[in-house]
Parts: sequence; C-alpha cells; structure tokens
Amino acid sequence: MFSYTFDGQEKPWQSKMVLLPFIFFTIFLIRKWFSSPKPSKNLPPSPPKLPIIGNLHQLGLNPHRILHSLALKYGPLMLLHLGSVPLLVVSSADAAREILKTHDPIFSNRPRSSVASGIYDCKDIAFSPYGRKYSDGEGGRKFKKVLETLGVLLGAFNVGEFIPWLVWIKYVDGMKGKIKKIAEDLDEFLEFVVKEHMDERRRNGNDGGGENRKDFVDVLLEIQRNEEGGFALDAISIKALILDMFAAGTDTTFTLIEWTLSELIRNKNVTMKLKNELKNIARSRSTITEEDLEKCAYLKAVVKETLRLHPPLPLLVPRESTQDVKLFNYDIAAGTRVVINVWL
Repeated sequence: MFSYTFDGQEKPWQSKMVLLPFIFFTIFLIRKWFSSPKPSKNLPPSPPKLPIIGNLHQLGLNPHRILHSLALKYGPLMLLHLGSVPLLVVSSADAAREILKTHDPIFSNRPRSSVASGIYDCKDIAFSPYGRKYSDGEGGRKFKKVLETLGVLLGAFNVGEFIPWLVWIKYVDGMKGKIKKIAEDLDEFLEFVVKEHMDERRRNGNDGGGENRKDFVDVLLEIQRNEEGGFALDAISIKALILDMFAAGTDTTFTLIEWTLSELIRNKNVTMKLKNELKNIARSRSTITEEDLEKCAYLKAVVKETLRLHPPLPLLVPRESTQDVKLFNYDIAAGTRVVINVWL
C-alpha cells in the first residue's frame, strides 16, 4: 500500500508536488499586487510600451521627428519609458514655459550619463561664448577632431543607461575605452590652455591682463584665486567650463550657419530678398555693423526659420525632476527625465 515511499522510483506526480508551493506563492504575490490599494496618479498620456525596452523601439534614427508625430496624437506632455527610465517629452511653448520658468528649480537638475561623467565628472555648464584663438595649426586640427569624436559619443545610444542590468555592454562594445581616450585627449588640450593663461598671469604681475583685456579663462582663474562668490572653483571645474566654451558655444553656431547657407542656396527668391535688404541698409558701406542688425528684419526671419527647420539641438539638453510635481494636472514623479522638443 505504501510501497511508493520505499521503491526508489520517482513518480510523475511527486515532481509536480514539489512545484505546487512555488505556484501558490506566485499566485499569492500576483493577487496581492493587483488587489493592494495604490495611490491614484494622473499620469501624462503614453504610447504602448514593450517589456524591458519600453518605448525605445519607437525612437528610430530621427527621434525629434518621431516624438513630434507622437505628440500630435498624445499631446504636448507625453510620458515615455526608455527601458526603466521614465521620460517626459515636452512639445509646446506653454508646457516648456512650465518646465523652464514656473517650475525651473524642480527641473534644473541634469541626469548623469556615462559620457558626461567621464568628461570632468559632469562639472561643466552649457553654452559659454567662444573667446580664444586655438583653431589654427596642428593642435587646432587635432582638437577639432577630438570635439567631433566627443559629439559622436554624446549622441551614441548607451543601452546601460536605460536598462541597468545591461550596463556591462559598454565594456564589450568599446564605449568605456573610447570615453577614457577622449577624456585624456581633452584634458591634455585644456591643461595647455589653463597653463598658458597662468604663465601669462605670472609674466604680467599676476593681473592676468598685460596689454590685453582679460578673457573668460582669466576671469575663471581670478575667481579661483580669490575664492569669489563664497565657493572654491577647482581645476577640473575650470577645464570643464572651458570645454563648454570651445564645444557647445561653437558647434551650435556653425551648424546654424551651414543650414542657413544651404537653405539660401535652395531658395533663390529668399536669397535675393535678403541681399536687397542688406544692400539698402549698408548702402555704400562694405560691412554691416551691430547697430544695423536691429534693422535687418528679413535676416532675423531667415535665421528664425532656419532654427525652426534645423535646430542644432532639436531635443534640448535633458533635465531631471528633483521632486514630485504637477504639470497641467498631470503627476510627474521625482527622477523623471525631461526633454523639450523644439523641432516643429
């Protein structure tokens, strides 16, 4: 009668019995998850997402165009999920004003990326004016190449930032090594810039000027020396700020100029109207002054239309919310990444 306990043969139902506790426990967890009360949140509309990757598959090669199309369907505030990272997409002037002005302190934080962390540990700011003369010679050509590589890395997709358990991929595909190499090349050049200014300060009695006016780097070194503003500006922060001056402040400018000239070549009638406006304002003079620019209404229109069609940075530098906030009656959780799509 009880021979099944001693015959040494495993019966089929025995293996199934072993699985029963796990099955019951799984069912219990699922029921508990769905039955437990959850705080009701009014989230922004969102397109359907896939497990693990979320909405990553929808972005394509031109994410600003895809996001614009999705915004036409889901509205100016749209919530996507890039892997496990929530991303709020802002696609209207009113919504952008809420982010950049009304709730600016909440959305002033920046999400960390592996590339930005590898380049001076995210100590830079965005878009300082270009102010020195390092574009000539072999050093200038090398630095230009370094900036081009940096731009490619910043635009590259790093799956580990959105699906954390795939972070190891950057060690396999060479991304980690590329970031280290570009960081070393940038540091070599920027160290030279800082050293040149410090040597000039010593030659001119530590005032940083000599016969010339102080430039942006001189001012930063002076702030570091005097600890102005109540904070210490370390060497890494200075080099990170100089990087912004060379990279972000110049790349956007020449991108705009290239697209403006391209559109003028394609649109002869616009070129003629712009040429006539400049001739009427300059008259017999060979140059246009800064005061004349205020009168160049058509030139301003050309630049604005170029920016509308070809914004140098269609998805502005991402932000990240530091606390829960309501936008247009939608609940936005702390830690949500935010991009503003300026392409229309």
